Amino acid sequence: MTRLRQLVLALLLLGCFPAHAALNYQDMWWKPTESGWGLMVLHQENTISAVMFHYRSDRKPVWYLLSNASRGTGEVFTGSLIEIEGPPLFGAFDPTTLVTRPVGTMTITFNNSRAAVVAYTINGSTESKQIERITIANTLIAGEYLGSQAGYASCPGTPSIDTFTFGARITIAANSSVRVTLGNSLVGEQLECDWTGTFTQSGAILIGSGTWICRNPGGQTRMTSTWTVDELRIVDKSIVMNYRAVSVYPSFNATCTERGVFSGVRR
Repeated sequence: MTRLRQLVLALLLLGCFPAHAALNYQDMWWKPTESGWGLMVLHQENTISAVMFHYRSDRKPVWYLLSNASRGTGEVFTGSLIEIEGPPLFGAFDPTTLVTRPVGTMTITFNNSRAAVVAYTINGSTESKQIERITIANTLIAGEYLGSQAGYASCPGTPSIDTFTFGARITIAANSSVRVTLGNSLVGEQLECDWTGTFTQSGAILIGSGTWICRNPGGQTRMTSTWTVDELRIVDKSIVMNYRAVSVYPSFNATCTERGVFSGVRR
């Protein structure tokens, strides 16, 4: 354990940056059994704006704007709903014909990264719907990425590790198996880690769960973990994978709770 404490102190002195594993809900959402209406969610920091496209009682299309709803307790966002009418799509845009009308309120409660409940009151009528992200195309994640692992670890019975960062090479196979090679680690040596689990796509993100086992160059097991990938995104040639884990380090008799991120660029 002395070696682990020494490594922790060295990492803190280096001023490593913290991991950011907060969920982001920006996507198109819907209720699959009610095709034809949906909710476009824009999410920045602790604020959400959303547009709901739906139908009036006369079956004519209408859309409502939830503007700048702030995060409340937990993952709940509440704000006022506005109905908007404006100039037609073609021809000169006349801003004087834009009309906004308050019609009620909306609350979006996110149960996790892929499921939510949207509750709304419009002109005195109240409704609540279970919604999920819309998946319109499969995200191809197989490839090799060069980057880093950054995270936070807390190990009961040992000093708080706080933040850490290591260089990493991430290889994802066509069957979604993952191998990560770390140039250094919390045990002070290079590790090669293999992940066994599954990824499921939900809208623009992938989620997953499984187990990790990390070995040193001599083949000795240095760490085992149960992992949950809350959000994996591929944007152009980059990858960001937010995770949380419970990791066991046998050589130090330590069990740690970790949150962190793997990020890199495709080779």
